Amino acid sequence: MISYVNQRLNHDPRIQEIFKNHGYDFQNLDQSRLQFDPGTSSVYNRCGLNTLPLQNGIKHLSGFSMPAYDERFSQSWSEITDQRCHELRKNHFHKPWMIAWSGGIDSTTIVTSILKNLPSADLHNITIACDRFSVWENPKFFRDFVQPNFQILNSKSLLDIRTLEKFTVIDGEPADQLFAGGISLPMMLSHGLDFLEKDIVKDADLLIDYIAQTARKSNGELPGKTFAQWYYTSLIENIRSVDIPVNTFHDFMWWSYFNFSWTSVKMRGLEVGDFSKISNAQIYMDNFVHWFDSDAYQLWAMTNNIRDQKYGSTIGHHKIAAKRYIFEFDKNHYNLKYKTKLFSGNYKWLQPNTWYCMTDDFTLLNLDDHWPIIRDLLPGHLCPTYKHNTSIVTP
Repeated sequence: MISYVNQRLNHDPRIQEIFKNHGYDFQNLDQSRLQFDPGTSSVYNRCGLNTLPLQNGIKHLSGFSMPAYDERFSQSWSEITDQRCHELRKNHFHKPWMIAWSGGIDSTTIVTSILKNLPSADLHNITIACDRFSVWENPKFFRDFVQPNFQILNSKSLLDIRTLEKFTVIDGEPADQLFAGGISLPMMLSHGLDFLEKDIVKDADLLIDYIAQTARKSNGELPGKTFAQWYYTSLIENIRSVDIPVNTFHDFMWWSYFNFSWTSVKMRGLEVGDFSKISNAQIYMDNFVHWFDSDAYQLWAMTNNIRDQKYGSTIGHHKIAAKRYIFEFDKNHYNLKYKTKLFSGNYKWLQPNTWYCMTDDFTLLNLDDHWPIIRDLLPGHLCPTYKHNTSIVTP
């Protein structure tokens, strides 16, 4: 069975033909979704009624699954971040660590936690992968804490088989999915704080208009309200099928990230790294660790959809819980007040890989060598509850 597809290759005519034969206008849907959220192809639901085109075959695996909602969960961001460092030290320190540091809030949280929680002797087993853009984004932190304490490696060619054989690679994903990432920042910039806190049911027309305006095509043409109406309705149906509180526009954006793009973000490294010669994804699954994918972080995200934890009155308050954690260590008042998401990457993305899908035993199949197998398996990966109206995303 197919458990995951490389969505970057869904434009292939052979794949499009299968989608069309089953009534899916998937190319238009995917393009409109990427205009709304440029960072991630997000068609894999993790929890609740699946209103998306594909079935998520890896949502039950550790790191991909969503824990059951617990309204009594009370751990703070700082407690969870300290705990995560000790947990990874216990379970993954049999190989040297390579930390992908972009200079941004997420990766700086990782380095801060390591410096806070690990003895200095452990730091010799840790390499920081970064580049000049990382240093430019956070020069003081680099000078004061990265350069004196770690080996440093240029991150230009980080994602390849040799790196994973030598290191446990740790990056800052999927932190955006905990906070709503870049998808809520444009809303804050264009409409202000009050707009983020409007009600997703009472103010549905405003939210649909916002989605339509945001999901512009590259030539500036709007896809119309058809995509926006479909996306809003699909997400509302999904929200009503779960017991997790999603009430405001910010909540809506967060849930879109947290439920629909978590899986794709965790698989993004495999999709764009230099893994064209491997036939099985097991080495990636075992040796590429995403710092923020623990159950505790997810429970924190489910129970802290409130102002002054994820966001505040200005864009400088975005990811405020993480920024406070860093500030307690580096005492950088400027970064605490003003630093926000710069859409930086942990490493340079390479061209998309040639594998199209992963089976449930982590075997990677490519379109040229395994087309007959893919052709037979792909229809079983389509989601029967997806409302595949072919006019759903066209003007």
